[in-house]
Amino acid sequence: MLKSYDSEKEQITPVPRDVDATLLVSAAKALVQLLLMVAIVACSVMGMNWLLASKPEKPSRPPFQTVYPVETVTVSTGNYTPKVTIYGQVISERSIDLRALVSGEIVWANEALQAGAKIEAGDPLVKIDKFDYEGALSEANANLAQTDAVILEIKARLEAERSQLAAANQQLELAQRDLDRANQLLGSGSMTAKQVEERELGLSVRQQAVSQRESNISIETARLGQQEAARARLQWKVSQAQKSVADTEMKAPFTGVVRASTAEVGKFAGPNDIIVSMYSLDQLAARFTLTDAQFGRISTDSSPLIGRSIEAYWSVGETEYRIDGTVTRIGADIVSERGGVEIIASLNSADIPAQIRPGAFLEVRLADRVYKNAVRIPEDSIYDSDTIYLVKDDKLSSRKITVLAYDDGMAIIAGPVGNGDVVLATRLSVVSDGLPVKPSANELGIGAGAGVDQTSAINPPALTRSD
Repeated sequence: MLKSYDSEKEQITPVPRDVDATLLVSAAKALVQLLLMVAIVACSVMGMNWLLASKPEKPSRPPFQTVYPVETVTVSTGNYTPKVTIYGQVISERSIDLRALVSGEIVWANEALQAGAKIEAGDPLVKIDKFDYEGALSEANANLAQTDAVILEIKARLEAERSQLAAANQQLELAQRDLDRANQLLGSGSMTAKQVEERELGLSVRQQAVSQRESNISIETARLGQQEAARARLQWKVSQAQKSVADTEMKAPFTGVVRASTAEVGKFAGPNDIIVSMYSLDQLAARFTLTDAQFGRISTDSSPLIGRSIEAYWSVGETEYRIDGTVTRIGADIVSERGGVEIIASLNSADIPAQIRPGAFLEVRLADRVYKNAVRIPEDSIYDSDTIYLVKDDKLSSRKITVLAYDDGMAIIAGPVGNGDVVLATRLSVVSDGLPVKPSANELGIGAGAGVDQTSAINPPALTRSD
């Protein structure tokens, strides 16, 4: 028991003091090393600063001034007419729906009556059974012939009555002479009163005969008038029947293209049924819409809008067709849904390709108004929509301008710029007054050594499309 207690007492014996001294020595060494490192770094920095401060200064080079190579144009004032580009479509100015003018069974139809087929003027399209119409024509002719016979009969009676009237008048004249002689003889006693009365009775009979002939002539004349009126009515019936017979055959009124057809052999064609729809290829037009601003400019120009030439371009695959035309009329109403005025221009039939059809999409170019005493420059010459830069003594000088119109990469402007001024045509990322530049030897629009007048090359008198 005593041994056990002694061993436990030995286990809790405290650490000797020489261990604490060792730890203190190690800490002191680490601190000295750290201070030494800081001193070395500080001395290095101070030494480098001293070396830099004692370094001899090198002479400074003057700053290099950047000179920008640019292209320029020399401009001149003139009168310019830009082109307005609008998009429209082809329409046919002559189209028709051919309807059946008579009813009946279709007994023949042209095999070419297919959508898109071309029909020549006068070609028969369909034929309708004309049996009933030929019967009506025969009946009308018979009635007319019967009336003509009655008229001939009346005329013959009239002729006979007129002849008998002439004879009756002669007899009346003889009876009157005989009565006059009898009256003379009665006064001399050579004739009795009874004999005079007999002659007066004979004169009365002759007068009655003349009156009867005149009455017969009046009656026959009235009958003749009635029959002639009936003949005129029957003649109209004959003409109507002839027209009905002719209407059984429908013909193309002009050369054109079939849009649609319902003609089939055996089909009954009723009155006003549409049999064929077609349009003329010789009378195509371009329909497009000018904005209110464009219409206002062009319509107030010195040159009228009606009669102004257009250039229409139709692209099919890789082929582009140019069709010239002329503005013929202005739409009756403002096209509110498209925000402008509808314009119709007839197309030159000689330029129309055979494969074009109504509805084809067109690019239309129309001459805008004339801008007088203006200048034409490239669009890239304009900065901030209202500034250009002139090149003078190889430096830039700004000018405020007003853009009047744009035209195929060019701009027509007005402002403090005129004949002989050289305008910057290169687009620079940094631009300002006084910026040094070096103009190119060849200005835009002038071939090197070609001797082309720059003004006419950059500012042509009239803007035309070069194909």
